[in-house]
Amino acid sequence: MEYISLVLQYIQTRVDPFLWELFIVPVVVVGLGVLAAILSKKFIFGPIITFFLMFTYNFFDLVTFYPDSIIGEASTQRYLFGWCLIHPLVSLVISFFLAPPTILKQLTQPIK
Repeated sequence: MEYISLVLQYIQTRVDPFLWELFIVPVVVVGLGVLAAILSKKFIFGPIITFFLMFTYNFFDLVTFYPDSIIGEASTQRYLFGWCLIHPLVSLVISFFLAPPTILKQLTQPIK
């Protein structure tokens, strides 16, 4: 766990925080989630993977930069879950249209 904290500190001292938080992390996290959905051909894996990656990143970011915070506090919960809910929704929409073409076929076929 300390190794991950050192890596996060190194990256965030070298990269502009604005660029890191608003462009690099979302593109990587949503991209990996969509890639998992495409490879598995199940669109639901996209938001699940995205949520797991985003929550993991936010948790280690919180532990690294705010070591005295308590996980149960309301401000900590907002910090952990703010972006953890937005990025999976984006991943869900993108995965739905990119991952399995069979779902769109099933939705458009008439019921027999």
